[in-house]
Amino acid sequence: MTFKINPYKDHAVMGEGWESTAHELFTVAKQRKTLAKREDFLRDKLQALSMDKSARTAKYAYSKVERGGSVDYKLIIEEHLNTLDVEPYRKQVTFSWRITRI
Repeated sequence: MTFKINPYKDHAVMGEGWESTAHELFTVAKQRKTLAKREDFLRDKLQALSMDKSARTAKYAYSKVERGGSVDYKLIIEEHLNTLDVEPYRKQVTFSWRITRI
């Protein structure tokens, strides 16, 4: 016999008004993710149509912008400062929120 642990046991149980707002947030977040995927697809398609060069029409310009790569500070620490304790440099704890359909 197996038992499932309820990961939401410490959550307050709310009413209908809260649930309708949660449903709307969940729906909007899902739509945003779908739109982001569509945006990526269209961006890739336009890049291919532009033959990986900056291109334009009378109404739109699609520009290739170059910028320097970011520095991988974690790799620097691993390779050069592996004895350094980074805890004193850690910023304060932050919180974020996530909507999940149960």
